[in-house]
Amino acid sequence: MVEAYCLRKEKNKEIKMLLFLLLFILALIIACGNNSNPDYSEYEYRYLNLVQGNHTGFLLFIFEVIFKNIGFSFQLFRTLELFLALLLISSTIKFYTKNALFPFLLFLIYPFLLDVVQVGNFLSYSIILFALRFLEQKTFKGAVKYIVFVLIASQFHILAIAYLLFLLSYIKRCKTVVILSSIISIILVASIQSLPLYIKYIPLIKSRSTQIEYYLTYNQGFVNGAITYTILLIACLLASYYKFYIIKKSHNYLINGRISETTLKILTLVICFVPFILINSEFVRLIRNMWIIFYIILFSDIKSIFGKKHSFNSVFKFVSLFLAIFLFYKELAPNAYYYETVTKCVLENNVFWKLFL
Repeated sequence: MVEAYCLRKEKNKEIKMLLFLLLFILALIIACGNNSNPDYSEYEYRYLNLVQGNHTGFLLFIFEVIFKNIGFSFQLFRTLELFLALLLISSTIKFYTKNALFPFLLFLIYPFLLDVVQVGNFLSYSIILFALRFLEQKTFKGAVKYIVFVLIASQFHILAIAYLLFLLSYIKRCKTVVILSSIISIILVASIQSLPLYIKYIPLIKSRSTQIEYYLTYNQGFVNGAITYTILLIACLLASYYKFYIIKKSHNYLINGRISETTLKILTLVICFVPFILINSEFVRLIRNMWIIFYIILFSDIKSIFGKKHSFNSVFKFVSLFLAIFLFYKELAPNAYYYETVTKCVLENNVFWKLFL
């Protein structure tokens, strides 16, 4: 009986691995095959004419020069960027959980289609997510590694520099981080309009203050979005903290996954990005980039040492599934803001569809 159970468990593991591989290939086909979207022509123009973008750094520009001179077409260069980003996302999911299938599926529901369009942001935040493992080390060396990766990520999209905020996860107590995040958010709400005046004086980012000011002064705010994201973040944080509380209780542990106080502190600090939405809807991406960590935490099963699964497992899974579907419906479904420019463009314009259909 024990042997049969082990064989069945191993077979289920192989099936999940196969399904994950199929989803990864599907993601590659959708992403790398896309050849028309609102940002495509801008990226293509910059690559073909070797023009550095306002929101990118010198490192990306160097890569574009190198690959263009080698003879890579823009489509092939874009494919390399997307492939690398998907690899880093997969690595992050597998770092936090061995059951990578369902978090990756939720990622494909949302925000994957947006990432196909906003390739610079996609590669940038995939580097940030990969670097979170260094913060989990809780060492000075880990912090230095994280800072280096943030600076690299900012070369692909300048807003990645904001994730230096996650260094505050080194504060010892979660309660302190919660209070500090609340205070920072309140201060930002009160002073966000005058923030561009002080950007040039902030260490590490003052050399690129002009690029950051572009986001702080351009476009329109998104008040309703700020309220919605605040509610979603608070709900997901409460669920995550409660799950951590259950795990910390005796006789419970997380199956094939990890959740630490550092992870919770990082997710708590995400709330500090909400005030930026009040002046520019582009800042939504700072929050959107972190939903995948919530997916991972909420979808992992809790099990007691006696082998019994916790009764709240299905509730946590429902929350993560609801989150992905709600965000898709709100931003990418028919009649949503990004349907015509993202969902329709990505799914209808693909070189592979032309080959097989």
